[in-house]
Amino acid sequence: QLRLTPIAPVAIVLGKLASIVWIFLLLFVSVMPVIASIYFLLGVDIKVIGQISVAMCTVAVSSAAIGMVCSAACRRMFVAQTLTFLLVFVVLSATTTLLPVATAPLPSILGTGPFTELAPIRALQGAVMGIVARSELAAFVVVHGVLALAASAMATLLIAFDFRIDRAMDPPTPAAV
Repeated sequence: QLRLTPIAPVAIVLGKLASIVWIFLLLFVSVMPVIASIYFLLGVDIKVIGQISVAMCTVAVSSAAIGMVCSAACRRMFVAQTLTFLLVFVVLSATTTLLPVATAPLPSILGTGPFTELAPIRALQGAVMGIVARSELAAFVVVHGVLALAASAMATLLIAFDFRIDRAMDPPTPAAV
């Protein structure tokens, strides 16, 4: 069906990505009063709120791109959604666990007890307390940005070549006479 449209595969992928990101931005703007009340009532620094906002936007774009790849690769919605949730879980677990370790100075890892710096809760505590290093946030944004670009390119290729992982709904090919 996608081959019948005059729209280029890149335009399809960019349109889908824009619509998903637009929905996220609408949700983000609707939460702004809550963020303002946290800023005024609890005294959370505006720098911390900015860091969390940048991280949330980056994760939203990369998750949307992963969802597009899974949607382009699978015909069945259930398979695509399950695959998307699993991939996003793996990517978020890996980036929140490994990036603080990779960007931490070597003495801070070796000078403490075993596995102290490896715990994901340590990175979360650092983000909430506002002590996330610029290198950590930059690495997080770069990793998710590259992931979003790669996933968008892969979705474009899958749509262009009409490749599907599960051929469950494809009509049977006629037998040669």
